Amino acid sequence: MKLEKIFLKIITMLFLSINIVYATEPPETWYFYKVSKNTALDYESDSERERLIDKYSETKLILIDGDLTVDKICTMPHETTTDIETPLSYWKSPELTDKYKKIFIAEKIPLENQIEVTKNNNNNENYPCFKEEFTDLIKTGNFMVFMTKPGYLLIFSENVEKDLSQSNDKSFSKELSQLPIIDTSLNDYDLYKLDEEDSLKEIPVHYKKYLDIPSYEGEDILAAKLPSISSNINPYIISYVMESG
Repeated sequence: MKLEKIFLKIITMLFLSINIVYATEPPETWYFYKVSKNTALDYESDSERERLIDKYSETKLILIDGDLTVDKICTMPHETTTDIETPLSYWKSPELTDKYKKIFIAEKIPLENQIEVTKNNNNNENYPCFKEEFTDLIKTGNFMVFMTKPGYLLIFSENVEKDLSQSNDKSFSKELSQLPIIDTSLNDYDLYKLDEEDSLKEIPVHYKKYLDIPSYEGEDILAAKLPSISSNINPYIISYVMESG
């Protein structure tokens, strides 16, 4: 009998431990990363893409207790509406699958052979998520990707540091340290050659605030190191397209 009581206590303690771990498990968070340059539809609209960037650039996705919260916008049931599919079983046709694969490749987002698809298929017009531009949500690798009604991909990253406070100095400095080096001075180098030779590296879009770039422009931020002027002056070139072109 005493052995049975000890065994029962062990089971109870294990059960409580599991519950404590589950209850204290931190939420998973994905931060806005970018909107795809291309759309899967037959037309593309720069103004539509810029509108999506402007609207969602401050948004983050939070997964907790089986629900996915689109920060400050709406909440979607996640566990009950998510299925594991292949790209072909999701997009149905080889042609459409190939079109989306090319967009994912262009954005350097891995499209895995098995993807998690969360359906935003609530037909109630009063349902907040139904009113948004996005339709279904795909999880692939460390990315969450919303398919949008305009055909663009709305991409969120789990690895992006969104905190632009004290930690941003460190993260941005690390980003700069990984940039390619241009060995000649800018005066001897035409800007268009930098682009032609692929000499600049893309900087994550969430550093726009740090660089004081408006959210509606500068989606593609490219940079490189320039030769040092002195031990205290290490210049960089940062390039992006302004709204004026």
